[in-house]
Amino acid sequence: MKIEWAAPSDDMIENHQILLNGPPDLLQIKMPKNPETTQSKQLYDYEITDLIPGADYNLKLSVKYKSGIDFTWPNTNNQTVSKLYWLF
Repeated sequence: MKIEWAAPSDDMIENHQILLNGPPDLLQIKMPKNPETTQSKQLYDYEITDLIPGADYNLKLSVKYKSGIDFTWPNTNNQTVSKLYWLF
């Protein structure tokens, strides 16, 4: 799965990370493995491999603001990337 995220134009975010939770027996996938330093107006691309076709995944964006506040969006688990299918 390819994920693209564009950092906002304001220089407020210190770092970010994509969090992907899959089926109950899988661990949380983090992209990148450690939070990435964020530059304003920058486009970030991530490729997540080894996902299970037909499985539901919860996708979240975790950011740390330069003010020290941590924020995760969405802040609930009721939004999923449903029924992932492979395109060749």
